[in-house]
Amino acid sequence: MSPSPLQLRPDAQTLVAELHRQLRPRWEVLDDATQPAPATPPDYQAAALPDNLRGRRVELIVEASDTDALRAALNSDADALVLDFDDTFAPTRANVATAYAAVETAASSDKTILARPRALYAVEENLDFGGLAIAALCDLGVILAARPEQPMHLYIPKLETVEEAGLWEDALALAEDHLGLEKNAIKVCVQIETYAACLHADALLHALRGRAFGLNAGRWDYVFSLTKRVGTGRGPCRRAMT
Repeated sequence: MSPSPLQLRPDAQTLVAELHRQLRPRWEVLDDATQPAPATPPDYQAAALPDNLRGRRVELIVEASDTDALRAALNSDADALVLDFDDTFAPTRANVATAYAAVETAASSDKTILARPRALYAVEENLDFGGLAIAALCDLGVILAARPEQPMHLYIPKLETVEEAGLWEDALALAEDHLGLEKNAIKVCVQIETYAACLHADALLHALRGRAFGLNAGRWDYVFSLTKRVGTGRGPCRRAMT
């Protein structure tokens, strides 16, 4: 017998369903292999650093379903906490249910919170929104619905193309409209974790410029992506991230 679907809070369920309704057709045709290199963006200015991140010296990353680590982090002297649904997270049904409950705990804290939803390629097998649930949109809806009056900042992981950045931008704009927030109320940091993102970081930042306050380099994911895209031999595309 198949396990019963995960149960989301009604406000999160409504938001996630709306995101799927409007964005699924675009998600289904995302294909980084067919996308041309983006044009050089025009002059622009990215978003300002949020005030509660200006003194960020110590930032703790907590795997989203690790409730003991979360409690310890919330009671620590760290300046900020990252609730991670991406690299450190094993998306079993039990872990997703625990993590979604943990979002509520994090949202009730005064600690500065950043959340890292799963990447766009991931699916959530324990939810159904007219087809395979898009994990990134599920995580996003739960994260934002938990504290709409003061949205958590977001890390955007594993971007490859401007089309993916545009999908994230539209998802965030739709969420703001649904939650009655001002435009660009949700702030993000773009993670540069892939070879394509390294080459086109300026274009990705431009696509999210109203809300993106910075770039974060993920070197281990980048090394994997570089090996996958370019190979291990010498060639004109060798480029290092430091």
